[in-house]
Amino acid sequence: MQVFPIVRKSVILATASLVCLRDVVSVNLTTGCAHGCAYCYTRGYSSFPGENRVGLYLDLPQRLREELQRKRKLPKRVWFSSSSDLFQPLPEIQNTALEVLRVLFQAGIEVSFLTKGVIPEAHFQLFERFAPLCHAQIGLITTDDGIRQVFEPNAAPVSVRLAQAERLHQCGIPISFRLDPILPEFTDSPEDFEALCVNAVQVGAQNLAASVLFLRPGFANTLRRHFQNTALPQYWHERLERMLARYRNSAKLSIHAGTSTTQPLPLSERLALFARLAETAKRHTLRLHICTCKNPDIPAEFFGEGIFPQCQIAGDTTPQTQLPLFD
Repeated sequence: MQVFPIVRKSVILATASLVCLRDVVSVNLTTGCAHGCAYCYTRGYSSFPGENRVGLYLDLPQRLREELQRKRKLPKRVWFSSSSDLFQPLPEIQNTALEVLRVLFQAGIEVSFLTKGVIPEAHFQLFERFAPLCHAQIGLITTDDGIRQVFEPNAAPVSVRLAQAERLHQCGIPISFRLDPILPEFTDSPEDFEALCVNAVQVGAQNLAASVLFLRPGFANTLRRHFQNTALPQYWHERLERMLARYRNSAKLSIHAGTSTTQPLPLSERLALFARLAETAKRHTLRLHICTCKNPDIPAEFFGEGIFPQCQIAGDTTPQTQLPLFD
């Protein structure tokens, strides 16, 4: 994995294009991500640096500190963009992440993050000290580590993510799980949903957010190349083709994330998946949140009885107790 320096010309704290983030500023540590998830939507971005390459923004902690000093009013919460995971498995990125977190906590600003990575001990100690300022989402599309290795080759093993979630919960940090994306033919069976909900509850989660894989232009071929490069048995390729076939007759959809147009799973199939997941989540006392930015065509009457619009990607907006600044 090659890490190269990059100069950020725009402000560090930016307004995200997602509707659910309209009241929260976000920050990216990198362009590209070392986790290399095969389904990642950022592969379609013009700024995508290419496979096995990550651009790390230079002088990010110092620039963030200076930017905050110039603000008349500090943001209440900062969300770490999921397009550049806060806990990528590279020392340079982890060190930058730690310093950026310190800057924000020193200013009394809440942080929210979604991660599929390994959280280093130094970061955990910081979170334990400033738990009231933290909101965590754990990305977990499956409890099957074989599937995880295929689709998320450099991300943390399932057991590590569950252990980290439990530790965050024990620190008093609100945690939720994010099943995004659901992969038809791979992670959408009743057994898949049951295992995920059971594990989420066991480690202290009360909320589950979900969305189904959507395809951007050319993305089907990207997945095929990934499977070929991973040297998988033939039946994996057959499963992939069955998954892609389910998308062929669906209409294009404009999602509420910039000006993106995607090819989703047909609405009837998505509703059936969400209804089944909601039934499982309800049995385990989990609240299910559906990402309406990615599913703007879901009718309003679908929600209710434990199914909520908005995926709370930046955490619950309930006011949190602020801690004093560093000595």
